[in-house]
Amino acid sequence: MKFLPTHFVKRFKYLLVALPLLFALNNAYACRWYDVGCKAREAAAAIERAANEARARAEAAAAATRAAAERAAAAAKAEAEKQAAAARAEAERQAAAVKAEAEKQAAAAKSAAEAAARAAASTGNSVITDIAREGTQIAAKTKKTYETASKTTTNFYNQNVGPYLAAIFSKDGIFRLAGQLFLGQHGAWIREFQSNLKNVDKAALNRVVGAITDGRIDEQTRADMVALSRMIPRSGVPGNVTNSSFGVQVCASAAFVLGASECYIMMIDVVPTNGKNNMALAMSLGGSLGVSAGASVSTGFFWAPGNISESTGASVGFGVEGGAGAGGGLGLSWGVSKGMEGADKAIPGIAIDVLVPAAKVDASFKGGWTQVLTRL
Repeated sequence: MKFLPTHFVKRFKYLLVALPLLFALNNAYACRWYDVGCKAREAAAAIERAANEARARAEAAAAATRAAAERAAAAAKAEAEKQAAAARAEAERQAAAVKAEAEKQAAAAKSAAEAAARAAASTGNSVITDIAREGTQIAAKTKKTYETASKTTTNFYNQNVGPYLAAIFSKDGIFRLAGQLFLGQHGAWIREFQSNLKNVDKAALNRVVGAITDGRIDEQTRADMVALSRMIPRSGVPGNVTNSSFGVQVCASAAFVLGASECYIMMIDVVPTNGKNNMALAMSLGGSLGVSAGASVSTGFFWAPGNISESTGASVGFGVEGGAGAGGGLGLSWGVSKGMEGADKAIPGIAIDVLVPAAKVDASFKGGWTQVLTRL
């Protein structure tokens, strides 16, 4: 090799030394060209590596998708909670406003009711003391007069009211609220009616009470009832004055009528038909007002929407106590012969106790039955 450069010869020697080492390493880690099994294993390993890489990428993508979904769900939940909180706040605000308005109306109605009750109390001192003195005798005589009719009325009460007392009592709050609203709207008219009772024709009232006690219905009584009905203010009447009735009632306490107060009623239609006011004798059992505590008999007046022909049937109602326990009071009643549902929306009848100003009116919620006995 004299003809080759020295540095090339040195490098060639190094190459001759390195080549066997490279071949040895290749034989250790690479398949020989003729080793088919080795080649197959190598291909399988490559496929497995590719599969693992694909699986890793898929899992990473799935994890990213889950994380995005969780973030979206969390955001949606937060937004829903925000909207729900806003809706609750708005509902609470509206409920508070409704409650405040209801309390305002209730307070106004209560004030009107108390004023009306005070007006009722002021009538008692000037009205028929002789009936109060003879209360026990009047109650006993009246009960005897209506003994047979009382059995009939009691039967109707037991059939049409007694079985439904639980349902009636469950509506107490609804009708009391309706009563408060009614008194708030028509308090001025009621106070004028009560004020007119201060100037009641005592002689006419005594004659009517006598006719009720005897069970008598005649033209003199009709004339007296027409005169007494003029105490009803014609302006501001709730509903329609043409289709309404007016009455005088004598009520006996539970000491004379077992289980509930019983009232004996003389009534007329407020507006005449063919020149005459229709008139009737009637009875009611368990009425709204009844007898004041501590009394054997009570006398009162009433006005009711509807004429005499609509009077027979069931009713619910309660008494409104006199102001500061100083006298008679009001009774409100609603006809429920067509059912309790929605009956509170109708105009109630009004009863005014004038006889025993020192007693306290029974304010409990009651069911009653009114029965027309005879007409003229």
